[in-house]
Amino acid sequence: MAEIRILLETGVAGRIVTAATATDIALLERLAAEFVRLMADGTTLELYEANLAFHHHLLLLCGNLELVALVAEIRQRTSAAPVHQWTTRARIAQSAREHNEMIDAVRQGDGERLRTVMTRHIRQQDR
Repeated sequence: MAEIRILLETGVAGRIVTAATATDIALLERLAAEFVRLMADGTTLELYEANLAFHHHLLLLCGNLELVALVAEIRQRTSAAPVHQWTTRARIAQSAREHNEMIDAVRQGDGERLRTVMTRHIRQQDR
């Protein structure tokens, strides 16, 4: 399922960076900051939901609502347990850093960098 998500989500990285406005980037920054805040103060479920919100809003920028719905459906086919997604606190922290890297790529209009970070993020790879 991760490889299918990579194909779909990274396939629209160019559209995302082209479509993103300053308002969109500000929203992504707020969502990323909320994820970081919840790392210290939130429940695991809140953290998971904040992660979903960030990715949902990022993907919405591609302008293809059918693709956004398909990715949401694919996410439901995999384990919804955050324990499966983040095996260590270090991996959660890396996910937070990757959210910011994605925002930077969007801000810079760099679709290739966004694709690279998204791929690493979905695969949960270390650098």
